[in-house]
Amino acid sequence: MTKTQIRKNLLEERSHILHEERADGIFSRNKRFHDYLDDHREIQHIFTFFSAKGEPDTHLLIIELLARNLSVSLPRLTKKNGKTIMEPVQITSLEQLTEEFFGIAQPSGTLPPTQKSTIDLVITPCLAIDNQGFRLGYGGGFYDMFFETLEGRVTKVAWQFESFCHREFPVEEFDIPVNHACTESKWHSFIKI
Repeated sequence: MTKTQIRKNLLEERSHILHEERADGIFSRNKRFHDYLDDHREIQHIFTFFSAKGEPDTHLLIIELLARNLSVSLPRLTKKNGKTIMEPVQITSLEQLTEEFFGIAQPSGTLPPTQKSTIDLVITPCLAIDNQGFRLGYGGGFYDMFFETLEGRVTKVAWQFESFCHREFPVEEFDIPVNHACTESKWHSFIKI
């Protein structure tokens, strides 16, 4: 089966997750992540996505991270020289999400990009994760390209539903694994830091 067909099947499967299951998972997933941050106080700047279209929720998490006085950046997709690129932009409030790209809220174009060297941890979306921490994204390659530009010390965490972990799919040479996956019921570690 091709990655395109796998993605289509996973999106269909994810669309059947009940609203109650999504809502129940928000608090337990966030608590697991906060526990990780409590054990890793050196993490001060987090790059995360703004969830949409059935993804595990990050909206409350972003508010909680800002309340902890952590630096939070979100992706801003822009067109440059005919290519779509993803850049991190630090926010201090969800009210700074004023634009949309592919129907996803993103930081205002008036905010400057964040220096990638200040990012300590990335929370990444995905459709599935395999047993080694490789993620199956949506096919744009934005996060794998972004990971390539980060320092090796940056921790990568997939934000996912438990039922989409430990899946099988083709892995390609340019795919970069995450260190951990945070789900509503478990914390998975794939690579020792």
